[in-house]
Amino acid sequence: MNRSRFFFGLLVFMVQVALGQSPKISGRVYHDKNQNGIYDKGDKVLKDIFVSNGKDVVATNTKGIYKIEFLENNPIFVIKPKGYVSPRTPQNNLKFYYLSQELTNKESFDFPLYPNKEKDKVKIALLGDPQ
Repeated sequence: MNRSRFFFGLLVFMVQVALGQSPKISGRVYHDKNQNGIYDKGDKVLKDIFVSNGKDVVATNTKGIYKIEFLENNPIFVIKPKGYVSPRTPQNNLKFYYLSQELTNKESFDFPLYPNKEKDKVKIALLGDPQ
């Protein structure tokens, strides 16, 4: 069944491209209370969180849903809001994006976020090379 869904999605994508319509990607941004990476009952949706495709930026609605244009070879990523952090991969990298290769395999691209204590002040060092 997953294989047929994949081919159906690919067919819809190809028809939209042929007709000059850009397909849309959608998903949800939410506070994943049990940190399982799946939107469950009790997880809080997050509104006004920004998601980008590298060209456009959209905000989630009151239901935590975003819709954005699919751009070939561009990832979809969530822009980190204050007080939250994305989950980590087994290699300890933050998973705040979906690569374009991943975007044809699923219907929804959700971004779970976890609470993260942050300081109000940040110290940074900027370095430059004036050559």
